[in-house]
Amino acid sequence: MVSTLIERSVSQHDFHGTIISRKTMVVKDLLNETKENLDFPERIVHAAMKHNHLIVTTRTQCFVYQISNLNTPQIINLKDVHVFMIVLTKKFFAIFSTSNVNIYTFDCKLVSSPKWPSMQCDAIQKSHVSMSDHMLAVRDQLNDKSIHVFEIVPLNALPGIKHGFPVTDVQLMTTKSPDKRYLALIDSSMNIFIVHVGHKDGVGTYKLGSMFHSMCWNDQTESLAALQYTNLIVWYDPLLLLNDQILVRKSLEKSDLSFYGNKLNIESYHENLVGLTNTDGVKIYVQVSPYLEAMKNYIGAGKWMECRNVCRSVKNEAMWALLAGAAVSAKQLDTAEECFLAIGQIERAMFIQHIKTMSDRTVQESLLAMLSGKISDAESILLRNGYTLKAIMFNIQIHNWTRVLELAVKHKKYLNLVIYERRKYLEFYKKQETNEKFLKYSNVEIDNEEILKEIENEEHM
Repeated sequence: MVSTLIERSVSQHDFHGTIISRKTMVVKDLLNETKENLDFPERIVHAAMKHNHLIVTTRTQCFVYQISNLNTPQIINLKDVHVFMIVLTKKFFAIFSTSNVNIYTFDCKLVSSPKWPSMQCDAIQKSHVSMSDHMLAVRDQLNDKSIHVFEIVPLNALPGIKHGFPVTDVQLMTTKSPDKRYLALIDSSMNIFIVHVGHKDGVGTYKLGSMFHSMCWNDQTESLAALQYTNLIVWYDPLLLLNDQILVRKSLEKSDLSFYGNKLNIESYHENLVGLTNTDGVKIYVQVSPYLEAMKNYIGAGKWMECRNVCRSVKNEAMWALLAGAAVSAKQLDTAEECFLAIGQIERAMFIQHIKTMSDRTVQESLLAMLSGKISDAESILLRNGYTLKAIMFNIQIHNWTRVLELAVKHKKYLNLVIYERRKYLEFYKKQETNEKFLKYSNVEIDNEEILKEIENEEHM
């Protein structure tokens, strides 16, 4: 005996499709109050609607419709008839069956068929797979701490992601740029992370927050919505986390959804509407700032005065913080200064004023890198241009003493200065030397006047 679950539905914007019998689906245009019956030769197995396309699979075929034209579908004959999932992006759709994953264009052209070890597509849950226009990410079916990542065209397996805890949710950032390879994940401890896909170093994972259980990216604004208990959190630019944890905490929007119950899940995030469902299957739509998309468009176009005008009109700290991060990245100092003043970051505004007074381009570039949170870049800029002393003093200011000593030994200069500054630091904080690398120089005698004279001479060179 074979049964068919009817009254299953899929929807997008004003269109709503419902399976009303084994072989029939009704698609309604709610805005124009029209409907169309779609009859299929076999039992309907799966249906998905997104990005202006409707995909329906029967037992042996896949039908691809444009929502604007439901009369002439394109048809794919399925080699593996056991289809478990359909995933859509703006450019592609993927069919997950028992033994393979096939990714097609909407013209029904097969573009790639990713494979990975211990591949068991029938065990993949919806929250364990994510696809963008450029990449596919799938959590391993046997090792729940591992994620496989692929470039779609041309097919290429990227370095896998290893996490410390079991992964429960995977979401690739949807973006027009293939260079922005980021993924958000939630683990079994309900911590949410941003992962730089394919990052060569071991520092490509950044913790965004705790106690989250559902999330979704916005493909227009690259913002991220997530649920923390009954609170909806929307980060306007979660990638700010990579360089500035203060700004990423300020550039978010929070909504209390306790009125709708405590078991909600995010289904979609399109334009400025976050779609959620509760345990009864009731759909709820929550509006986020309508100015976010306009702000992102202005930033992308480099229209900084328009950005400032939006922030002045909205008078919203989160919007100012978003603009601050973008302005610093684009080296728009006047805009960044106004933003930091608006969000109460007086020290940063004063630091920008200090940067403006720098006549030396190299020093200015280094200070800008520091303002962006790129400490290693700030040092590299100085060293590349022969500013060894400034690089040493920079590391002294941030108390990176091991690096200070490395630079002095490597360049065979300023060792006495480093020892002098280290002793002055320990004396001020009333500490004893415990760093073994500095203990080797504990018997070195330092002439303070000579050190000060050396610094003065170097600065006038």
